[in-house]
Parts: sequence; C-alpha cells; structure tokens
Amino acid sequence: MGGGSLSIIMNIFFKKTIDKKVTQDSSGFTLLEILLVMFVVAFTFTGIYVILAKTAQHEKDNRYALIAANLAQEGVEIIRNRRDENLLNVINMNVDLSSGICYPYWSGSQANCDNSREVEVEIDGGGVYRNCNGGCGTGVTIFERYCDINSGAVDMTVRCTVEWQSPSLGTARSIETESFLTNWQENT
Repeated sequence: MGGGSLSIIMNIFFKKTIDKKVTQDSSGFTLLEILLVMFVVAFTFTGIYVILAKTAQHEKDNRYALIAANLAQEGVEIIRNRRDENLLNVINMNVDLSSGICYPYWSGSQANCDNSREVEVEIDGGGVYRNCNGGCGTGVTIFERYCDINSGAVDMTVRCTVEWQSPSLGTARSIETESFLTNWQENT
C-alpha cells in the first residue's frame, strides 16, 4: 500500500464521519425538548407576572396609607388653626373645639358649621379631600376621618383617626395621629 491508498482510506473514513455529523445535527429538536423549553418559559413569565401584580397591589395600598396619614394630619391642623383663631381673637382656645355645632369638624367659621357633617371624606370639585358637608356627593372616597379632643384650660390633646377598607388587601386599615396643643399666649 502506497501513500495514495492511505489518503483514499482517510478520505472515505472522514467523509463518513462528516456525513454522520451532518445527518445527526440537522435532525432538529424533539417534541419533548420543545415542550420542556415552553414549560420553563411559561413558569418564568408566570413568576414575573406574580411579582409585578403583588408590587402593584402594595404600591396602591401604600398610596392609600399616605393619603390617610395626610388626612389625619390635616384633621389636627384644622383644629390647630381653630385654636389659633380663638387665641388671636382673645377668646378661650376651646371655643367650638370641645363641643358645639362644629365639633369635631370645622370649615373656618361658625356660620359654615352644621350638625349634618359626615365622617366620610369626599373629593370636592376642586380636587380637595374634605369631610362631607350635609351629605356626600359624587366624589365620596373610601376614607372616614374622626377627630377627638381632650381639652383643658391651657392645653389639649388632639387625636385624629382615618379608617378605610383596603381594596388590594381586603382588610380594614387605620392611621392615627396625635398632637399636644397648648395656649401659646399663656407663655408670652
């Protein structure tokens, strides 16, 4: 056997090997492999969707909690403003705060207060959250605000609570804020 025969044998051997590889590689994916990949992709996207849905629920609930905290603080500020108005007019700081037709909600003056105030909070035509005045209109919200005042001669404790039913969690929630107010004219 000469060098030519060896090269012929090598060519035949490698040609068969190359033909086998081309045949095996070009056969494509099996049905089982395709189903396995589809399952992995579906499982991954389902997990991502669940995470995004939970995040959206928590974001919505956190937004409601922030609105409720601001409404509770606003209740305290309404009472603080009424106390300051009383003191500036040189009258007892408790006028219309511990009793009267305005208790526990005010809108700035005695003439604007009535017994029909509601605990429900609505959004008025100007986009402002406020307690309903004489019945809630079309802008009623999920929030209710209560303010309690424990008042003495020179100080008062104001506690405002906002309650709501969380749509995303399906549970009752509440936020409370408390402030200690004094007769600042007594100290001057």
